[in-house]
Amino acid sequence: MNFRRILGHGAMSLFLVSGAWLASFSVETPPAHAIAAIQGERAMPAYWLDRVRDADRLLMKPEQVARMNQIVRHQGSTLLDLAHYPAAIQASELRKQMSLAMKSYSGWELPRIFKDGRQLSWEDWKAVKDNCGYDVPRGELPVGYAVTVRRADLRRLPVADAWTAVTDPTRDEMQAMLLDPAEPVVVLWQSVDGIFSFVQTRNYLGWVETSALGFADREQWLRYAAPPQYMMVVVDQRTWIVNGKELKFRMSAHIPALEGIGSSWRVILPTAENGRLVDQEMVLNADQTLHAGPLPCRKGNIIRQAFRLLGAPYSYGCKNGGWDAPSFVSAVYRSVGIDLPQDVTEQEHVMLNRLPLEGMNSSQRYAAFFNAEPMSLLFSQKHVMLYLGMDGGGEPIVIHAMDGKQPQVMLSDLHFAAGEYNDEMLSLLTSIGSIF
Repeated sequence: MNFRRILGHGAMSLFLVSGAWLASFSVETPPAHAIAAIQGERAMPAYWLDRVRDADRLLMKPEQVARMNQIVRHQGSTLLDLAHYPAAIQASELRKQMSLAMKSYSGWELPRIFKDGRQLSWEDWKAVKDNCGYDVPRGELPVGYAVTVRRADLRRLPVADAWTAVTDPTRDEMQAMLLDPAEPVVVLWQSVDGIFSFVQTRNYLGWVETSALGFADREQWLRYAAPPQYMMVVVDQRTWIVNGKELKFRMSAHIPALEGIGSSWRVILPTAENGRLVDQEMVLNADQTLHAGPLPCRKGNIIRQAFRLLGAPYSYGCKNGGWDAPSFVSAVYRSVGIDLPQDVTEQEHVMLNRLPLEGMNSSQRYAAFFNAEPMSLLFSQKHVMLYLGMDGGGEPIVIHAMDGKQPQVMLSDLHFAAGEYNDEMLSLLTSIGSIF
């Protein structure tokens, strides 16, 4: 939609949104189209940095960021400060947590899901459900402490095989998210066969292969769960070799740091011996891939970090190192110190400033973007996008991790077809949210 054309030919009216009068234009919106990644100058961070007012003004000091994270945690139920997790939980609470992690697969009814191209059998379904170990003793159960010693998949059920959706054979329904090395977890339970452990991460619940964990006492574990200082990965992927093994990290991963040595840092990286956590000290150079703590909380840094992932592959639940929509925005925000939940619904819920869009027509939705700040998040029921601003033609542009023919992090407008009925994304938006 061309902004100048709207002003010249549209019928304009005013309406009130969040205490501000906004212009509403009666215009025809273009039909929904297959999503196409924006190319050219608009696909360069400089284009958007030049258009953002006060891009490099500090939004929050570190102490303000810390307070904001406390507020966000109180807003949502899935984002936790692991260092204050209780030393024991009730058996009834554990059963509840396991059901939450399974999402729509918490019941015993055989789901319509495929394994190796065939409908999952009742025998396979029952075997995996039984392996969860529902016969939990009554009363309080002590928790355990562990750290991931390699990149690991977090699963909804204790199964490593891909169980795929009917509508999308590439989507592994059991994949919840991807854990980086050095990720602290609270261990709540183990599968009957011991191959999987049920864990609480800082923002999700699920099953992880026990072999991916190094178990520790609480004191050693706190070096990862609450490090006084840490290095942060600020690029898409970064790999180090420790004891001959690759440790692959992604954007926003934390690596506990001990001390600065000139332009380098002495850090600890996790390894395991016989299942026990062993800290390996290593000196890392603070280059363009690493930053001591989070980047300063500025609009410009949020935009730059989002563009560092432009073109990175999309994958549901981040399997194989890709990005999905909520993990993309979570990593970008965490780069400047802001923690967000991993689930789209939870992310929308914790937005401190939220403009609901339900009930608005296309013209009113367009008008709402005049007051939307770049770096705001745009939500639909199953998707989240980072808003960059209006381009030179008056079109709202977003950057997001998107499935489809071009499964990747991309720039697009809001006219692409989405949802069950291929509706225009603009019409599917539920809110514009911000925590600033």
